[in-house]
Amino acid sequence: MRALFVPSLLGFIIVSLTFAQPRTPFQAANIVRSIAVEKQNTWVGTDAGVFVCDKQGTVIQNFSKEDGLASNKIVSIALTSTGAVWFSCLGNGVTQKMVDQWKTYTGLDGLASNYIRSIIVDKKDQVWCATEYHGVSMFNGTTWTCYDSTKGLADNFIWAMAVDANNRLYCGTNRGLSILEGGTWSTLDQAQGLPAGSIRALSVDPQGSVVLGTDRGVYSLKNGRIKSLAAPADVTSQRVSSLVIDAKETLWALWGTARKGQLYALTGGTWQRFGTNQGLTADHITVMGTNIEDAFICGSYKGMFSCNPTTENKSFSQTLFVE
Repeated sequence: MRALFVPSLLGFIIVSLTFAQPRTPFQAANIVRSIAVEKQNTWVGTDAGVFVCDKQGTVIQNFSKEDGLASNKIVSIALTSTGAVWFSCLGNGVTQKMVDQWKTYTGLDGLASNYIRSIIVDKKDQVWCATEYHGVSMFNGTTWTCYDSTKGLADNFIWAMAVDANNRLYCGTNRGLSILEGGTWSTLDQAQGLPAGSIRALSVDPQGSVVLGTDRGVYSLKNGRIKSLAAPADVTSQRVSSLVIDAKETLWALWGTARKGQLYALTGGTWQRFGTNQGLTADHITVMGTNIEDAFICGSYKGMFSCNPTTENKSFSQTLFVE
C-alpha cells in the first residue's frame, strides 16, 4: 500500500494506493520532474509515470509504460485545448494521449531528436518540442517541422521556451534569445543588452513582459527593451535555472542549479528566500508552476510542495509524497 498526500480545497487528503504488483520503486514516484494544470486536473510527471489529481485533490488516474507512455520518466507535460496531453519521455521521444488513444513520436516520425527537454503548446494548438542539440520541432496536428541554427535559431541547444499573448515563440539558447514571429526568426543577445552565456528559463507576466533566467541573473524584456533585475544580496550563484510568475504576480526564481539551488520570491522589489524554515524540506527543486488554486507549487526529489499565496507569511506544505 502507498499513501499519497494530495491537496484539496479543505486541506490535504490522504489516499491509499494499492497495486497488485508495484510498478516501480516508490522512490521514483517522489522525483517530480514536470507539472501541468488544467481547469479541473493537475498532471504530475515523475520517474514512476504520471499522477492525475482532480480539483478536490483526489487521485483519479495513474499512467505508466503499461498504459502507453514511451517511458516512465516524464520530463515535461503540455495540455492542448482539444484535450490531448503530451508527455516528454526521457530519451524516448514524446507521447500523445487523446482520451484512450496513445501515440509516440520519435525521430523516425520527424521529431528532431528523441531527447526532448520541454514541450509547450502555442495559441494555435501547435505543439513545440525543445531539444538539447537539435533545435526545436513543431507539430501542427499532421506533420513535424524542425528548426535549427541553419533556419534562424541562435543555437541548437534549447534550454527553455515560452509563448506570449500574441503567439510569439521565445527560445532560450546558449547564444541568446531566439524569437519566432510571423514565420520569421530574430535573436537578441549581448548586442541588445543580454549577458553572455545561456538563457535557462523563461516566463511571461500578465503585462506581456518576458522574464529571462540567465547564467548571470534575471532580465526582463518589454517593448524591445532589456532590463537587468537586481539579484538577492545573499545569493551564492548568479545562474537562474527556473522561473515562474504566480497569480499575484510574484516572481519565483531558482538561483543555482536543480541539485544545489536557492529558492527566492520577488515581491514589491524585494527578494525573499525560502528554505527549511518555511517548510521546504526538499534539497533539489526540479520544476516550478502554479496549481488550480493559483498557489505556487514546485516539484523536487522528495515529492511536491505548495505555497499558499493568500497568507501574509508564505509557507510550504508537502502535497504529494508516496511512501
